[in-house]
Amino acid sequence: MGELYLIFVGTIIVNLTVVALLFLKNGKFAKDNMFIYFMSIYTLNLGITQYTSVPSNYIFGKILGILFIILSIMSMIFKRKKFLLSRILLSITLIAPIYTLYLM
Repeated sequence: MGELYLIFVGTIIVNLTVVALLFLKNGKFAKDNMFIYFMSIYTLNLGITQYTSVPSNYIFGKILGILFIILSIMSMIFKRKKFLLSRILLSITLIAPIYTLYLM
């Protein structure tokens, strides 16, 4: 049980740091490199984990997992034309799956 708590705290720290970096100096850090793509892949994995970790009769959890996957893919698509929207979607998909995985 202690290991799960450590993973939870570590994931929260990483996600909050990434969200802060996404909006630091109007996204300058995220614009200069492949940061958005790496974080989108990370959030895609969180969405897949959400989808596969809930039992098959928890339809709401499955729908949330699919929603997180779709939002992660949309953040990769919107990176070039609507950078602010991409950062907002990415920050949502960084925070929401951790809440639903560990606290629901």
